[in-house]
Amino acid sequence: MQNVVCKPNGAPTNMTKLFFILTLLTMCFASCLSKPNTINSSPIILTAQIGGSHRFDTTQYVFVQATLINNSVDTFVYACMDCSWADSYTIDSKGLIIEKPYCYKNGPATIKIPPHKSVDYYLNLKTAKPLSELTEAKFKIGFNLIEIDKTKDIVSLINSLTDMKHIIWSNPIELNSLKGFLNSR
Repeated sequence: MQNVVCKPNGAPTNMTKLFFILTLLTMCFASCLSKPNTINSSPIILTAQIGGSHRFDTTQYVFVQATLINNSVDTFVYACMDCSWADSYTIDSKGLIIEKPYCYKNGPATIKIPPHKSVDYYLNLKTAKPLSELTEAKFKIGFNLIEIDKTKDIVSLINSLTDMKHIIWSNPIELNSLKGFLNSR
């Protein structure tokens, strides 16, 4: 027969303490796992792909299609300039520069992307070096995404359009994907 030891005044046993701690830890882990990922919580994704290349005099151009995709169930509204829209783009390569369009009339614009739809932009990247001399084999395109909601006035957001504080980045683009195109010329 085993001896049963009772604690006076209902004091918890070691087994009760262990059960309580395990239950508390389980609840904490479950709570942490159920929280959404806030690192990449934007409903907008930027993808980019090379569309070709061209040489004009001493300047080499690379054509890139940048696509903003709305993965949410709501229409996404963002701000950009109607002519100098390329000012909202950046690149992480020092060897390539985004060519800006000439603008004669410019102003803020709102762009709407319906749910599960996309908007394409076509960027001209330029370099004075031959593409074979660029040291970076990969680069990314960035877009300064300024979301507009009902509480914001687009005119108040004009300075935010070029401050580059809200950049989303594309997938890496490899210049090697141009080799077949360049060798055929």
